[in-house]
Amino acid sequence: MAAAEQEEREKLRLAEEREEEMESEEGGQQRQQGDGSSEESGESSSSEEDDKECEVEIQRLEEQPLSRVLCRASAAGDQGRIGSKAIMAITFHLVSHQLAAETPKLAEYQAYIDFEMKEGDPARIQLIFERALAENCLVPDLWARYAQYLDRQLKVKELVLSAHDRATRNCPWTVGLWKRCILAMERHCVDHSIIVETFEKALNAGFIQATDYVEIWQSYLDYLRRRVDFTKDSSKELEELRAAFARALDYLKQEVEERFGESGDPTCSIMQNWARVEAGHCNNMQKARELWDNIMTKGNSKFANMWLEYYNLER
Repeated sequence: MAAAEQEEREKLRLAEEREEEMESEEGGQQRQQGDGSSEESGESSSSEEDDKECEVEIQRLEEQPLSRVLCRASAAGDQGRIGSKAIMAITFHLVSHQLAAETPKLAEYQAYIDFEMKEGDPARIQLIFERALAENCLVPDLWARYAQYLDRQLKVKELVLSAHDRATRNCPWTVGLWKRCILAMERHCVDHSIIVETFEKALNAGFIQATDYVEIWQSYLDYLRRRVDFTKDSSKELEELRAAFARALDYLKQEVEERFGESGDPTCSIMQNWARVEAGHCNNMQKARELWDNIMTKGNSKFANMWLEYYNLER
C-alpha cells in the first residue's frame, strides 16, 4: 500500500514538472514575439523619422541657391542628422527642381559639378558635365574643365578625344581648346596626319586676336619638336620642323599681320625658339645667329633683355 502511494506521488511530481516546462517554453516564445514586434515597430518608427527629417530638410532648403543647398545637405550628413541615402534624396530633389526652373543654369550646374567632384563618383561627374554642356555648349570654360577632368582622371582615349573634338567644334574661336586637343591627340598617340589636319582646322577657325595664332603655332611647333630625334644629324622630322618654323613666320607676316595690323609676336618668340633649336639641338650656330640678327633688326635691339637672350645663346 505504501509503495503504491509512493508511486502515485512520483507520477504527480513528474506531471507537475512537465507542465512547468511547457509553461516556461510558451512564455519564452511570447517574449520573442514581443521583442520582434518591438523591433519592427522601432524600425518603422525610425523610417518614419527619417522621412520626416528629409521633408523638413527639403522645406528648409527649397528656396535657397543651389550652392548653399549642396553645402548644407553635405553638412547635415557630416553632422549625422540625416543618412547618406537621405542626402542623395534631398540633393536629387532640389537639384532637379532648381535646374528645371530655367535654362541655361550655368551657375547652378557649376555648383553641382563642384559637389559631384567632391564626392568623386566618375559616372555621376561625367553625367552632370554632359547635362551641363547640353544646355551650355557655347561656354569654353565648361568644355575646358570637362576635358581637363577626362585628361587627368578618366584617361579613356575614346572619351577624351571625343570631348576635345566636340569642344573645338562648339567653340572654335577659343585657342586654348585647340591647344589642349593637340596635346591630347599626341598623348594618345593619334596618327601624325590627323594631328596635322587638326592644326590646319585650327588655323581656319577664325581666332579673334593675333596672339591666338602665335599660341597655336607655338603649340604645333612644340609638338613637331618632340617628334625629332636630335641624335641624328638629319631626319625627315627635323626637316618638317624647320619647314614649319619658316611657314609660321610667313603666315604671321602675311595672313595675321594683314588681318590684324600686327603679327601678334612683337618679341619674335617663334624665331627665338627656332634659334634655340638650331643652337641647342642641332649645333648650327650659323643659322641661330642669322635668326637673332633678324630679330634685332625688327626693333628689338633697344631692349636689354633681348641682348641678354642673344648673349646666353652664344654662351
